[in-house]
Amino acid sequence: MATQEINKPNRVFGLDIMRALAILPVIIEHGNDILEKAHTNFPWIPLYDGVEVFFVLSGFLIGSILIKIFCNSSVFNLQTVLLFLKRRWWRTLPAYFLILVLNLLFVYWGITRGDIHEFSLSFFFFCQNLYSDLSGFFMESWSLSVEEWFYLLFPLILMILFWALKNRTERKYIFLLAILFFVIATVGLRVYKAMNLKIDDFRGWDQQFRKTVLLRFDSIGFGIIVAYIKSFYPKHFYKHKNLLFFAGIALYVGIYHVSMGINTVYVKAFQFIAISTAISLTVPKFDSIRTGKGILTKAITHISKISYSIYLVNFGLITGIIMQHFSPQNANAAIGTYCFYLILVVLFASMLYKYFEKPLLDLRDRK
Repeated sequence: MATQEINKPNRVFGLDIMRALAILPVIIEHGNDILEKAHTNFPWIPLYDGVEVFFVLSGFLIGSILIKIFCNSSVFNLQTVLLFLKRRWWRTLPAYFLILVLNLLFVYWGITRGDIHEFSLSFFFFCQNLYSDLSGFFMESWSLSVEEWFYLLFPLILMILFWALKNRTERKYIFLLAILFFVIATVGLRVYKAMNLKIDDFRGWDQQFRKTVLLRFDSIGFGIIVAYIKSFYPKHFYKHKNLLFFAGIALYVGIYHVSMGINTVYVKAFQFIAISTAISLTVPKFDSIRTGKGILTKAITHISKISYSIYLVNFGLITGIIMQHFSPQNANAAIGTYCFYLILVVLFASMLYKYFEKPLLDLRDRK
């Protein structure tokens, strides 16, 4: 069993590695409150932003699917878009709504921390951070809002461009035009806001720029650009994968060694582009790792499978309950509680995936 290839043919182990690497800093960061009394300064090194990895990876995966649909269908109309959205929403919405309702009930009953007054019906439509900040309730949902709005708007723009240009332009150029529209429009909005809004600290940058839906579509767009290159220029995609991988790592490290003021246009608007570029450069290498062997491969694949469930339960529910009722009062208790937190996250995410996510995915695929 140790040498048996674990990944199924439809799974790419390198992309499982990316998902696992993306969720790792999220778990660590969201558990930092538990370690406060321990004064360990864990994780001892600056963490990369796992959410940015998720954005690029999501764009790459969804972009690959959309390119196949767009180029292989005789028509690309509203029915085609709705079919795509139905499959996407079947994957994300049920688990999201379940955890949203649990968060609402647990905050209302005082089981977990949070401000019930920050909840509104906007959470059911992913509008909680559409153009303003998000705080006090289910704050980790901000990134899913970015993704869901992109997955709704991008196919609609693609459909409109296809209707307008189908008799004059090749489909691959129509698709490229749609990507460029989203990237350029998003960056333009962010630059405009950066030049007209002064912020006071990191929290202002985080809420007003990093977590605002309409200012973050370009990060997913970069992932779709990578998918576009793979789909239409496959010979070049893997050609320099090792060089690009190390260039991406070097660029990412370099970005965080550039010290600039929080109010500079670069930090508020262009740093996101640099980060997305760095992550995008690593994708060909990860995508070239098709399978893996051994126990570590099995563990990474499992973490990849439950990464969405981890994202949903780790902060508002698990960390919130621990800090509300079992907040550690000394260093030893903090370390022990933190280890218990990590175990609980994996355990509950595994249960959510096995008994809720997976059955729904199986049902979707049988339709």
